[in-house]
Amino acid sequence: MSVKGSVISLLGRSEPTREALEWWIHRQTRIYVLSYPKCGRTWLRLMIGKALDEHYQLGAANPMEIGRMHQLHRDIPRIRVTHEHAHRAETIEAGKQRFRDKTVVFLVRDPRDVVVSMYFEASRRSTLFAGEIGAFVRQRVGGLDAIIDYYNVWADSAHVPRRFTVVRYEDLHRTPAAVLATVLETMDLAVSPGAIDAAIRFANFDNMRKLEAANAFQSERLRPANAGDAESFKTRKGKIGGYREYLSAADLDHVNARIAARLSPYYAEYCAPDVQLRA
Repeated sequence: MSVKGSVISLLGRSEPTREALEWWIHRQTRIYVLSYPKCGRTWLRLMIGKALDEHYQLGAANPMEIGRMHQLHRDIPRIRVTHEHAHRAETIEAGKQRFRDKTVVFLVRDPRDVVVSMYFEASRRSTLFAGEIGAFVRQRVGGLDAIIDYYNVWADSAHVPRRFTVVRYEDLHRTPAAVLATVLETMDLAVSPGAIDAAIRFANFDNMRKLEAANAFQSERLRPANAGDAESFKTRKGKIGGYREYLSAADLDHVNARIAARLSPYYAEYCAPDVQLRA
């Protein structure tokens, strides 16, 4: 039965509301993979999906669609991957009590790399922003402060989910097999080392760029806005510390000061290790 059909059956509504559909999907979801946009969530998503595809021999046409893999094998729980629309919110939702019975994998990345990547998302992959990067960094919604707010809310709510694991984008670069194995273990999915290795090979940057250029999955999740503009690709650079190539000295002073003053010390070992966070 479809999600809509399940809601109709349970609530008796001929046409369920968007809120009812959201409630039903959340109720059925056991595992969440969360991050602010541009933290490497598509990359992690593809690795998880390919590992499950290889291990369970699913023959999935699009291994990024991990939210549907529970339909293909009974040992796979419903997994949901989302950014919670944090980049569009005036105020980030606090509390997170709705995740109290869930497993949450929280992907984080140096906020400076995130905000630069968000700038290209907003200016090259869409038309949401037309100004200079310095103005984007400083804007309230979608800029650096929004990233910090989202991180801080989850630092305060890390105790809420049934299980909560922080995954560092930079560690995913350095030791992908170990990090992916930890993620799958957190999800209670006993995936073979061979399937993990196959997933890492499949989801390496060069292959993802080729898949995106070819629109291999026919999906907006992995499709360039402009095939002739490298900055418009979803797999844009995937570089640690790439923000230094785009931020001016004044911009860098600004972002470092904001991170030092506002980012929760919970992230001292995860984000911007060269910045002394507030006590």
